[in-house]
Amino acid sequence: MQYEASRPQGPVLVQNLKDYSGRVPPQALDIEQYVLGAMLIDSEAVNIASAILPPDSFYLPKHTRIYQAICELFEKGQPTDLITVSEQLKKSRHLDVVGGLPYLDELTERVATSANTEHHARILGQKALLRKLIETMSKRITEAYDPATDAFELLDQAETDLFSISESQVRRSAKNLTDIVRDTIQHLQNITEHDGKLTGITSGFSELDELTGGWQDSDLVIIAGRPSMGKCVDADTPILQSDGSLVRIADLYERQHARLLTLGADHRFSITTPSAYVDDGLKPVYRVTTRLGRTVSTTLTHPFLTPRGWQPLGELVTGCSIAVPSELPVFGMKTVPDAHISQLVASILHPDRVMRPMADARGQLVKSRGLQKLPGWTFTLDHDCLKSFVDQLLAIKRSFRVSSRQLARQLAHLLLRFGILARVQHTAGDWTVTPMGTGRREEGKEQIVYDEITHIEARGLRPVFDLTIDDTHNFVASDVCVHNTAFALACARNAAMSSDRPVSCAIFSMEMSARQLAQRLLTSEARVNAQAARAGKLRQSEFDAVVRAANAFAHTRIFIDDTAGLGVLELRAKCRRLKSEHDIGLVLVDYLQLMQGRSKDNREQEIANISRSLKGLAKELDIPVIALSQLNRNAEDRKDKRPQLSDLRESGAIEQDADVVAFIYRASYYGIEFDKNKEPTEGVAEIIVGKHRNGPTGTVKLSFLKDYARFENLERYRRPEDEFITDSDEEQAPL
Repeated sequence: MQYEASRPQGPVLVQNLKDYSGRVPPQALDIEQYVLGAMLIDSEAVNIASAILPPDSFYLPKHTRIYQAICELFEKGQPTDLITVSEQLKKSRHLDVVGGLPYLDELTERVATSANTEHHARILGQKALLRKLIETMSKRITEAYDPATDAFELLDQAETDLFSISESQVRRSAKNLTDIVRDTIQHLQNITEHDGKLTGITSGFSELDELTGGWQDSDLVIIAGRPSMGKCVDADTPILQSDGSLVRIADLYERQHARLLTLGADHRFSITTPSAYVDDGLKPVYRVTTRLGRTVSTTLTHPFLTPRGWQPLGELVTGCSIAVPSELPVFGMKTVPDAHISQLVASILHPDRVMRPMADARGQLVKSRGLQKLPGWTFTLDHDCLKSFVDQLLAIKRSFRVSSRQLARQLAHLLLRFGILARVQHTAGDWTVTPMGTGRREEGKEQIVYDEITHIEARGLRPVFDLTIDDTHNFVASDVCVHNTAFALACARNAAMSSDRPVSCAIFSMEMSARQLAQRLLTSEARVNAQAARAGKLRQSEFDAVVRAANAFAHTRIFIDDTAGLGVLELRAKCRRLKSEHDIGLVLVDYLQLMQGRSKDNREQEIANISRSLKGLAKELDIPVIALSQLNRNAEDRKDKRPQLSDLRESGAIEQDADVVAFIYRASYYGIEFDKNKEPTEGVAEIIVGKHRNGPTGTVKLSFLKDYARFENLERYRRPEDEFITDSDEEQAPL
């Protein structure tokens, strides 16, 4: 081992610190002399001290040089007495600097016994640690006075410094190759001693572990998939906003802002804001029509709420029931004169007799004959004005005919604001709106009813969009309830519950709440239907299974943080604390695109900064960090829909920073029934390892149980003829 022979920086720093604070930094010169003297008279003292003290643990520069000379001789297996050390210092031209042979002789005379070397060495280590703290904090204090300093970056740097000091008193900027080779040989020996066993943290899936060797320390692992797996609605779908307006989902994507209705677990509506707006390109869409005349156009994979839970459209047929709102108590703030409301009602009920112009959505006057749709201001009326409109509409006729389907559905929608269910029918060239009574329930009761599907018809390729709704994962589209992390969560569960090497795991979820994650873990572990649990429809035997699953998790160490919009600095700070307090061995981030970076001007730069920070976190804590990421829609243009590295969304830096990139792919989700080997794809998920910095790439097939949102090792079917082989005499023998 070779140590730096140049003048150590410690004493220079000490002088600077003295000038800054007016006080002498912590030091113990007499103990330094005692430790060096003990090392000169006893080789065992060298062994003890060198294991505790790095070279910069000494306050005086000459003591540092003497210590380095002793350690160099010890590494070579040579004696470390007075004569050999003086010769070593003479070779490095430092003998006169340290005071010559007389000073070395003085050190040996100060020591009667080396019995207390370890105790004294630890005192020196503490003094050096205090000086290191003073050095670090003095730098940060100076930077804090600089007006150009970013406060959050400085806080992160200070916390990084403190964490590194707590891990080790010294952190060299570069290591000698000899040291690195020695560590590498030791690492390879440890791996060899595993005798083929897993060297990293298990994913819980045998073939994936065989491919990757487990999740390795300091690795950044990216698990990527398409957002919502193709669960999208047509671009023209109207979405009810909190101000009463109806806005196309395509327009919401352009605005990147919305406040809309979502259905809670109690089947009541509340206002929420999407966390992401997704353009999914062109896809085949299908129009669903119900007996009440409600319509919505979605992809086959988009789930609808049914009495059995959320089911994709591809699993529904005519005659199935889906949830629709029984009331939408949303009102705006706009008021208009009663004359405008009366004129609008008259133009609907008596279109042939009303000829006077009326105001449109922009306040301009237009002719009302043949009204095709309601003025935009109608939907944002306040409660009293809208009630006046509905009262006048229902006062004369029990049902009314209009010439436009859009107008008929708009009227049915406004009736729904007051809990009045209405049926829209096409009869004799016109559209009839028939109020059917109130759908309003008692206060606190459910705000949905189940409506029968009467038609499902293909509409061809259409632009489609989706919204990411945290917590509830659904929204109201065209007066129908529609739905919007299981693999990574399974990896965390398997790592924490491993029988061979359980580790503490930290899960940072910006998409789902802690309760939802816990519920998903419990239902998956208990093998009960997740939607039945969410709707409170578990049988007693299923509930008992959930309780048993909870008991199994009681002894695991999984920490969940559901802070929304978590920033890079906050994530790193929390991980450092968890590492220090609970020695976490795995971090899961769900998901990368929902994190907040420091750069707000350019989204790609922001994602690149987040990606680099996650890789830095993995190296700093020396644990694997798994981050979920979204893919762009390029895979949708391919025939087999298989993702690849170029599909990583928003930044190529993710691919560069990651040590492992894995894609989740389910062919059955895209209507592909058989793979290229003619094997069925139903219930099968592929984990495609597209990048592996330190190993091979490949594809692993897993079993996916969608009712439980659970991934398992795939039990491969073995043909009977595979059980036997033929020997040289052509007789069958057991394999």
